[in-house]
Amino acid sequence: MSDAEHLLYSNLNKFPDSDIDYWKHLLSQAAHMEQLLRIQEFSSAANGLQSSIFIGKEVDIPSNPHLSQNIKDFSVEKKGLHENQGQKQDKENARRDSMFSDTTDIETCDIICQEAISALEQNERERQQLLLEIQEERKKYINERKQLQLEIEQLKDERENAEKNQDKWKTEVESLRQQLATANEELEEKGLPSYIQLHKELEKIMELYNNQNETLQQLREEKVKLLQELEEKEASKIELRMKLSNTESDMQLLEKSKARIDSEYERLQNQLVELEQQRKKFLQETETNSKEEMNTLRRKLESQANEKMELIQQLESIREEYKELKSCILQEYEQMKSQYAELASQHNETLEQLNRLRNEYSSLFQENENLHKKNEGLQYRCKVAEDQLIQLEEESQERKRNAGNEESNLSNILRDERKKVFEKETEAMERERQLFIRDVLTLKKEKNELLRRLQQVTSSDLGNKNTQKSGKYYHSAFQTTHYCLEDIFPGSSLLKKASEPSKIWMQKVKHLSHNMKGNVIRNNLQRTFGYKMEAANKETNMQL
Repeated sequence: MSDAEHLLYSNLNKFPDSDIDYWKHLLSQAAHMEQLLRIQEFSSAANGLQSSIFIGKEVDIPSNPHLSQNIKDFSVEKKGLHENQGQKQDKENARRDSMFSDTTDIETCDIICQEAISALEQNERERQQLLLEIQEERKKYINERKQLQLEIEQLKDERENAEKNQDKWKTEVESLRQQLATANEELEEKGLPSYIQLHKELEKIMELYNNQNETLQQLREEKVKLLQELEEKEASKIELRMKLSNTESDMQLLEKSKARIDSEYERLQNQLVELEQQRKKFLQETETNSKEEMNTLRRKLESQANEKMELIQQLESIREEYKELKSCILQEYEQMKSQYAELASQHNETLEQLNRLRNEYSSLFQENENLHKKNEGLQYRCKVAEDQLIQLEEESQERKRNAGNEESNLSNILRDERKKVFEKETEAMERERQLFIRDVLTLKKEKNELLRRLQQVTSSDLGNKNTQKSGKYYHSAFQTTHYCLEDIFPGSSLLKKASEPSKIWMQKVKHLSHNMKGNVIRNNLQRTFGYKMEAANKETNMQL
């Protein structure tokens, strides 16, 4: 396969059918011209048969002098035509390569557009996924807020229970005040120191207790406010810190008030000790009184002591309640502090997520803008490429029209040249045919003569050495002539095969065909002469 055929059959998809058909037509014309040149070579080889028929090998014979000049002229013209066709083919290949590059640019543009669209779709999917995650975080925050509201309601219930208990304590305190008033009157009647001072001190203690309750209530109200203000995350963070600092200062004040209450309690205990000492002194002074008065006074003092002990027990219970309230307040404070820390961490996490989402959204938005700009540039390039393709198609149509005109002109020229060459070749072939028929007839005569001599030799004495040598010589000469004729006219009725084994026959046929290229000559002669060979066979049969 030539370079042109290889280029044509390897890249058929790049070219239209009209160009492929045109190139195939040109290749067929070139092959036909080569066949015409081979005919001249075969005719010269047939002329050389008469010199090589008896020696069994190929002889180089010069070409026919009648056709050498015409063939040279035709080869020069053929070379010029091939050069023109090669230039046109190079131009056409360059044009198609440019068109192919343009189409590849358009395909790359389409691929880039598809990648940009897929990237945008992926960004949209990621954005939807982020929105879903934000909604889930929002739902979690709402659930946590509901839980905090439930805890606030529980605290409100506990506060109501504490207020109810406080009412009970107030009624008990009022009853104690009445008892103290009666005891004070009895002490005044008896000239003993009254319990007014103790009552005043108790009032002070109650005031402190009320103040503590008020502070506790304020702390609870502040706790409710803090829980409500936690909904607004960014602003509540600073306010919660301020309120936590205030609660710490309040706790310090409570500790100070506790110390003050403890000091007041110690002072009351000291006063009770002094009253006990006064009672002892009073008993010592009233030893001279009657036993009845002593018993009455003893009973009164015992009742007063019992009342004092009850008051002390009440004070201790109040102190224990104060401790319990303090522990509850501290626990609530620690819980609030831990909840605040958790909420602050959650708030920071949500802020980080929001900042990350903002950054991602800004990056995606910037990428989207860049892709949009690239898409606009690609659309512009696609439009330019489409215009170039339209222009190239118009140019290709014009070139096809010009090529059709040139093809018609070339076909006319080739037809004229073919006619001239065919006429010259037919004349030369006719001369060669006459010479060939003459050579065949001479070969036939030689064969008959050799056959006659062989028959004479075989009929004579075979024991004679001279007859054996001459028989072998005649036999080999007969075989060479027979095989040459068989190679020229296969299966002809003129020839008869020798009566020898098939193996020797095949070996000699192969040897002769190898030396003289008999198969190639036979095929070429049959394709060249055709019906003229059959006419020659008929003429030889008639002559025989």
